[in-house]
Amino acid sequence: MLMAAPGGVTGTGMVNWLIQYGIQRERSVLTKADALKHTELQGELHSLCTQLSTSHDDRIARRNEAITVAESLGIDKPSAPCDALQKRRSDKFTGPSIVRIEAGFRLLA
Repeated sequence: MLMAAPGGVTGTGMVNWLIQYGIQRERSVLTKADALKHTELQGELHSLCTQLSTSHDDRIARRNEAITVAESLGIDKPSAPCDALQKRRSDKFTGPSIVRIEAGFRLLA
């Protein structure tokens, strides 16, 4: 098969142009895939943090209810980890799911 190149374009120049075109196209595809993966990881992280926050709030509510019941029974100092739950500022733990998601973000960087 013979290809006729426009005037002034050498075979080497044509090959180099094709290679550069292929590289640019591949970078574009990878960039889109990375953006999609980043969005997916953000959604997963948000969902997980919401779940952890809800669980934390539920545990505090159960603890408060247990304290109320204990006080109504005349127990002055119930043995519950009261302060630890309320003092914690973040529900972002280093559990396996969070670690996996953060590793995914680092791979995209």
